Amino acid sequence: MAENKHKTTIEINAQDNASRVVKQAFDQIADSAAKASAKTKQELSGLDAATKGFNDGIMGLGNIGRLHAGYLGKGEIRRASLAAVFDVNPACFESMTVPTFTKSEDMLKSGLVDAVIIATPHYFHPPIAAEAMRAGLHVISEKPMAVQVSAADEMIRVAKETGVVFAVMFNQRTSPMVQGARKIVAEGRLGPLYRTLLVEGWFRSQAY
Repeated sequence: MAENKHKTTIEINAQDNASRVVKQAFDQIADSAAKASAKTKQELSGLDAATKGFNDGIMGLGNIGRLHAGYLGKGEIRRASLAAVFDVNPACFESMTVPTFTKSEDMLKSGLVDAVIIATPHYFHPPIAAEAMRAGLHVISEKPMAVQVSAADEMIRVAKETGVVFAVMFNQRTSPMVQGARKIVAEGRLGPLYRTLLVEGWFRSQAY
């Protein structure tokens, strides 16, 4: 019983952290859209961030993709709603009530979404992100951003080239513990730092 309770606590904390990061990203997208020129707003299909909000698509329905789909589907994020999902495995669509796609390019070109959260296996983050950006969609990529530095650099380059908002899911940055540690370092209370060590107990399978 204690083990199950601990597992539930971890899952709740993970969802809280993830949803806070997504909220920050969508707020940034909304602010950017609100400040855009009339021409840019027209290019964004007349998106009115203050009233219409964003139709969001989830790319990949593994554990974390389902987590994102869950709170977006419940309307827990201001200015954001779940509009479509993509996965190569149709069996993942069983509980979905929004349009589903088995090809990423079909969802990106569907006109149903304004932004996407990429939750596919790591190697697919860069190509899907670039394709989404070139389709004019804002992108939040799950961590890790990419497997190779060159691929991450290319994602940043395409984001700058297309002018869309691009964010990476560093979900622990909203954790009070992490923010407290950052504050201590920023205030210089530890003096100069020459080396850091983090021991993290999260389990990851070999497939991950």
